[in-house]
Amino acid sequence: MTPRDPVLEAASRFRDAVNLSEVQPELMESEQNWGQLCSAMDAIQDTQSAIDAWRGGAATDDLGERYLRVYGVLQALFLQQDALKHAAEGVGEEWEPTEDLRAIRIVRNQAIGHPTKQGSQDASFGIVQWSMTTDSFELSSFSHRRTGGEFSRQIDLPQLADAQVRAVSIELNRLAALLERRAAPSSEGSAR
Repeated sequence: MTPRDPVLEAASRFRDAVNLSEVQPELMESEQNWGQLCSAMDAIQDTQSAIDAWRGGAATDDLGERYLRVYGVLQALFLQQDALKHAAEGVGEEWEPTEDLRAIRIVRNQAIGHPTKQGSQDASFGIVQWSMTTDSFELSSFSHRRTGGEFSRQIDLPQLADAQVRAVSIELNRLAALLERRAAPSSEGSAR
């Protein structure tokens, strides 16, 4: 028997908690909030399917395919974090990304989000083409300050994806448990 995907399992638990009869009416009071919550739940699961497809893909010698896979998984990780934040908002909870998740966002922004200029930073970034596989790449920084310089670091995509799976699963389970506790007093009272 194949183990279930931790994010999809936690997302299913969260969706079940959102749909508890003691919780759902309150969440649906605002049509905008409910729409955001539903969209976020779908996006979390959809992006996890994309991440899982990336994990299951075969290595390729085609440069364009490698770029598409690297760009795709980094974007899926980024979108999933946004969806998680919006899901938390949808149930009235605050959420801040962990240090690992913030690091993933930085890699995404530097490598594919805004590589040619990082906002107010005085640097540009680029994927070193010859180093790129479907699972890793070297990310170079080009400082535009006279005192600065270039640096590069190796990016291990499976390591980033694993860190995200852990953090997203924990947060979805936390949110589900909060909703389940909200529902518990009502269900205990009706059982008497």
